[in-house]
Amino acid sequence: MKKIGTVIAVLAAFLLTACAVSSEGHDPPERRLLSAKDTTRAAERSLLDLVPANEVESVRQPDDGAVLQCGSKYQWSGNVRIGLAPGTRATEARDALARAASDHGFSVSKDEMLSGDVRYEMFDDNRVQLIVTVWNDGSALNVDSGSPCFDLPSDFDVPLNY
Repeated sequence: MKKIGTVIAVLAAFLLTACAVSSEGHDPPERRLLSAKDTTRAAERSLLDLVPANEVESVRQPDDGAVLQCGSKYQWSGNVRIGLAPGTRATEARDALARAASDHGFSVSKDEMLSGDVRYEMFDDNRVQLIVTVWNDGSALNVDSGSPCFDLPSDFDVPLNY
């Protein structure tokens, strides 16, 4: 009876450990890339939804982004350009977007770039990073995005764009 209890305890410990390990290492690399891209693009769209429609003249959200090194891992990086409607002040739109993002669950921090311009760094619940700046002499807002870092096998041919 003692052996059965020991076997059950070992089996339970193994199962608990297996559940705690991320399944990321078992997903095919293509699926990991697609998941990072989809998660990041969803965060971009969530942020876009916070800009009042009357302030937006155009939106450019390219289908592809770059796959970048992230330490020993990788990151999917995208971009959105929000063309502002005539009469919209870019700095006010940027600041209002940061306030709205904070109110909608994004973690928001503000810093000053070397140029003296302000940028906001935002993270959503999935740890997607979004950096918002004024772009093109105040005619647009630029949003650079990056997924959380993820592993890819060393023998996987990592694409530059995806």
